[in-house]
Parts: sequence; C-alpha cells; structure tokens
Amino acid sequence: MADEQVQAQEQVQVEEPKVEESAGLDKRLAELEERYKKELAGLNKRNSELEKKVKLTEQEKMTEAERLEAERKELQAEKDAIKREKINLQIIKELASVGLPADFANRISGENEDEIKADVMALNKFLDERAHERSEAEIAKRLKGEVPKGGAAKKKLTYEEITQIPDRNERIKAYKENGYA
Repeated sequence: MADEQVQAQEQVQVEEPKVEESAGLDKRLAELEERYKKELAGLNKRNSELEKKVKLTEQEKMTEAERLEAERKELQAEKDAIKREKINLQIIKELASVGLPADFANRISGENEDEIKADVMALNKFLDERAHERSEAEIAKRLKGEVPKGGAAKKKLTYEEITQIPDRNERIKAYKENGYA
C-alpha cells in the first residue's frame, strides 16, 4: 500500500517546466499575446454580427403597427431637428439685423419669429443701456480728476502798464519779458 501511495504521489507531481532563456520566454509571450488578440478580434466581430441578427429578428417580430410607430418616431425626431435648426437660423438672422454677434444665439429664446424678435430687441436694449451707463460712469470718473497744475498763464503787460512801474530795474525787466526791449 505504501508503494502505491508513493507511485500516486509521483504521478500527481508534475515536472516544473525548465526556465527558458529570457529571449525565448519573451518570444513565447509575444506569440501568445498575438494569438489572444486575434481571437479577441474574431470574438468581437462575431458579437457584432450576432447583435445585428438579433436586431433584425426583433424588427421581423414587430407587428406592422409597431413598425409604423417606430418610423413615425424617427420622422418626428427628424422634424424636430429641422425645426430647431430653423429657429437657430432665425435667431442668428435677428441678431445680425441689430448688429449683435451670433455668439449670443444661445441667450435668445422663442419658438416663433415674433418671440425671437422680442427677445433680441430686449437683449439689444439691455446691452445699449449698460454700455451707456458704463460710458457715463467712465466720463464722470475722468471729470472727477484733479485740475492740471500748470500754473496761471502770465498776462502780457502793455507798454503803458510797464511805464508806470516805479522801480527802474523792474521796468527794464518787464520790457524784456514782454518783448519791448
């Protein structure tokens, strides 16, 4: 019985693979990785094909009324997209008519031409008022500043005024400063 257990243990023990050189191991790993990538790509392709088949079978199972309902929903979605695009074009047109950039289009709301025009006019009025307020504030700020310190301008004396100066040296100086000397 002991011999049988030893033989069973020997059979159960598996020889460990010998360590190959690192280049050989890297090559083997690269081969395995490439094989797994190919298998994964094949599985992904097969999965997408199966999804297509499931979709087709679901469509085949649909009744005529369900198919018509699905088509109606698709057409409604297209109609809504066209309506949104038309509204966006109208908004941009109205913005351009008052001189505002198209960047303000997302700030405008309205479902018809009159609502859009009213909203554009309100935005334009608001911006004009704010611009006026800011310019008025800037002007007031600039006017609030100090008076320039240039001093008073000298008044040119007339010949008669100079002749009435009693001090001779000051009179000569005044003649020179006023251009009479």
